[in-house]
Amino acid sequence: MSRNILAFLPLVLTTEIYFCTIPKSDSYLLNIREDYCDIYCQGSNDKSCLKTNNTVVTNRFQMELESGHLRIKWKERRGSIESNITSITDESGTELESLTVTGIPSSKDDRFRPGIDYIRDFGASKVLKYEIYSGDLIILEAEPDLKNGPSHLALIFTFTVENIINSHAANSYIRRTMDNLKTIQIRYEGRSQTPEFWMEDGTFKGKTQLNLLTFQGLKMENLTSNTFSDLKSLKILNFTNTLVRNQNFLSSENLQKTLELFVMSGKEIVIETRYFESYSKLKFIHGSIFDTHENITAFMCKENSFYCLFTRGVHGRRCPEVCECRYMRYEREFMIDCSERNLNEIPPLPRPITGCPTLNFRGNNLRHLPSQSTPGYNHLMRLDISDNKLHNLEISQLPVHLEHLNIGFNNISTLDKKLVDYMAKNISLNSFGNLFFPYCDEKPSSDYYNFTLTFQERSHSQIHNFLIERGRNIHLTDDPWHCFWKMTTFLLNLRGRVNHARKYAAALEFSHFDGECPDDCICLRNYYSMEFIVDCSGEDLSEIPPLPIPMYGPTTLLFQNNKLRVLPNDARLGYANVVRLFLANNRLTELDNLPRNLSYMDIRNNRIAVINRKTLDIFEKRTKSSDLKLFLSGNPWACTCEEKDFLGFVKGGGPRIGDVTNITCGDTANLLIETDESSVCPSGFVHYLTLTVSFMLMILSINLMIYFKQPLLIWFYEHGVCLSLAARRELDERKKFDAFLSFTHKDEDLIEEFVERLENGPQKFQLCFYLRDWLLGVSIPECISQSVKDSRRIIILMTNHFLKSTWGRLEFRLALHATSQDRCKRLIVVLYPEVENFDDLDSELRTYMVLNTYLKRDDPNFWNKLIYSMPHIKVQHRVKWTDHEVIQFS
Repeated sequence: MSRNILAFLPLVLTTEIYFCTIPKSDSYLLNIREDYCDIYCQGSNDKSCLKTNNTVVTNRFQMELESGHLRIKWKERRGSIESNITSITDESGTELESLTVTGIPSSKDDRFRPGIDYIRDFGASKVLKYEIYSGDLIILEAEPDLKNGPSHLALIFTFTVENIINSHAANSYIRRTMDNLKTIQIRYEGRSQTPEFWMEDGTFKGKTQLNLLTFQGLKMENLTSNTFSDLKSLKILNFTNTLVRNQNFLSSENLQKTLELFVMSGKEIVIETRYFESYSKLKFIHGSIFDTHENITAFMCKENSFYCLFTRGVHGRRCPEVCECRYMRYEREFMIDCSERNLNEIPPLPRPITGCPTLNFRGNNLRHLPSQSTPGYNHLMRLDISDNKLHNLEISQLPVHLEHLNIGFNNISTLDKKLVDYMAKNISLNSFGNLFFPYCDEKPSSDYYNFTLTFQERSHSQIHNFLIERGRNIHLTDDPWHCFWKMTTFLLNLRGRVNHARKYAAALEFSHFDGECPDDCICLRNYYSMEFIVDCSGEDLSEIPPLPIPMYGPTTLLFQNNKLRVLPNDARLGYANVVRLFLANNRLTELDNLPRNLSYMDIRNNRIAVINRKTLDIFEKRTKSSDLKLFLSGNPWACTCEEKDFLGFVKGGGPRIGDVTNITCGDTANLLIETDESSVCPSGFVHYLTLTVSFMLMILSINLMIYFKQPLLIWFYEHGVCLSLAARRELDERKKFDAFLSFTHKDEDLIEEFVERLENGPQKFQLCFYLRDWLLGVSIPECISQSVKDSRRIIILMTNHFLKSTWGRLEFRLALHATSQDRCKRLIVVLYPEVENFDDLDSELRTYMVLNTYLKRDDPNFWNKLIYSMPHIKVQHRVKWTDHEVIQFS
């Protein structure tokens, strides 16, 4: 609900406010009957019950009574319509301050019932506040009793399934609630998109006393004029951030007769004002966009605007063409501004449907007031005709309802005694700047000229010229004034003409507090609540400055929308006198050094995650000894086992925490009131089980890494990951070739894929093979020996042709002998599928093949394994050779 609407609402719109205004009783039930478990079980083996002081634990629910606050939490996920609850007292007429029901998973559960059902089951007669929480819907009832039911009802949806809420549960709950309801609120406070809410026929049947109906954050469906057929007393209809696709419901005859305020706010929502032409009592229409329609008497108020638009008065009269008419929201005035328009007479005026009619006719050429028969003039309550040319004033010229009159700076020299007597009793008068002069022989009449001067925005030169021209001797009352700094100039102009001028000049220094008001703040006193207010909000301050100390009464500090990080200590001047502390939208990370008499604190939208034990003790102590009010939402609260005390404080805070349904955990964004201690503080068994499972998983991971070491290293090397683990250090980095490729001439067709994969692949290996790198004329054994010597690896392509080739076996034997003394394995044997045995090899080579590993060409992972077996040499360290170089033999 917009703050601007509250300026003219006759009824309260928020649950926090109307719950706070409910009168409290001194006779709340304090103890659960001693024989509760005996009555509950009645000898049944299916029931269990344990009572400890004022806590009862049964097989179905857990119940606790503390200082008149009764809380029940259901254990079963599903419950029957039979409550299985027994009366907690044998006394009649007992009352509870609050009754809270939790542990219900869904609003479809049979245990999700109106307050009077639980009140009756518990044996009470009345509850100050009833709350019931389910997984998707929260219900708040004010003052439910067995005879009349609640007077106020709020239904708050907190969760949707695929953007759908349980509209039927809300409609059904309203129907089951007794007909004494005065206000109903239905709102959605979840984080998903705006859900649809379906109104069912007959939901408000019998609710003839309802005067306020609010919908918030919804998309209304099935809303018709029949929806309101039973609402004979509805005065306020509020759709805040709620979309209504069809506004035909506004043709309801009941709404036309009773509605006084209509609200439909939200982005791009257009109010169709043509429906309001026949609304006889409608005073305000609040919204964002209005269509053009000029035949309505209600004021149209846009969001975040200080005034409301006016079209016509109750008798059809519109605003005079040369004037401006509007409703001033905070002053609650209907202002007709005709000032400084060079007018000679007051025109006919419109009569508003509400508000204090005020005419500003300052700075014109008015010589005579109109008669009381002038339309709209006789209904004026405030009239400003200053700076005109009036010479006289008569009672018959004054509006009969007039409360305030400003005739300053006219040419009026005398006032009739009857007129003065009339104004002294009925009208607040500002007459400064006229020609009044009482004669000494007319002492009785002179008393009527002792008016209180009210200063408007007059320049210092105007005041000075007025005093010089009149040459008056001015006498002030014997009581020093409580005034503001602008009156110093006035007293300076009275120097020599005022009795006890020094005393009145000194009075200007008098104020209602000791010390100076901080430069960036405003200090004022609320004479209705007798509190001293220091307003430092929105000034980008990083610390609370020294505060003035009032002569009497507590201090309220408004410090929201700043950059405060820490609170000052009690040594800071004036801080200890603060009882109401507004700190929303700052940068607080901790909460220390609270004023000792704190009764109200708003720390919404800060950066506080935890509250220390000392501060929490202060909160608990203050909540028991006084009506401490806290607002805590918008902070990243830590929902951990270490903060379980804070969790319990919030859940048991009740009405003392004004935004308890909006406080969330910083890490999960779950509502703190719905967080169970068991979910943040696991049992010892769970703790040790978690450690055991973690240890076993660690051992299993190590074994898997050992078992799959080779595939893992190959994968790391292939993808360039963890090369410090996967890559080997080569001991023969200065050799000319990376690998010597050994094969027979019958297998020349196999060479192409090796060249393509190894020389032209990402690693760019340098291969040596006889077709390209051997010189003509050199003996084959010498070429084989030199190739083996100049290569870091020897790749043997083991085919049937190779086994039968004499030169192949020779190359194999030379490579085997050359690498037998190496510290790293240089010989890589690639076995092709057609090789079934090694019978064609001699015993030495056959023994090697049996005892050593080799690569199978038909292995799906052949190329990855081969590349990993090749030299692991960084590119920048590779020896460069030209394409024309060949093996040189000594």
